[in-house]
Amino acid sequence: MKAKRFSIFIFFTAVILCTISACNTEDPEPTNINLSLKSKQLVEADNAFGLDVFARLHQTEEGNFNISPLSIAQALAMTYNGARGETKAAME
Repeated sequence: MKAKRFSIFIFFTAVILCTISACNTEDPEPTNINLSLKSKQLVEADNAFGLDVFARLHQTEEGNFNISPLSIAQALAMTYNGARGETKAAME
């Protein structure tokens, strides 16, 4: 029983130390990322998709709600990768 408690203690100590060491109190300088035209278009399309999903749900839902446009986009991307023929053309 003592060995189990010691293992749990070591685990939580390691988690706490990793968490503390990962903290950065300094404000890093912003990094500019040079994207290709296709990447910029993808980012803009993802942003537009997320805002559109939110706006449509906001019209139909009452009260507070939480969504993840990224999760929805990833699920659709996986579906697209498996699609063929008319379904793939419609998704494009």
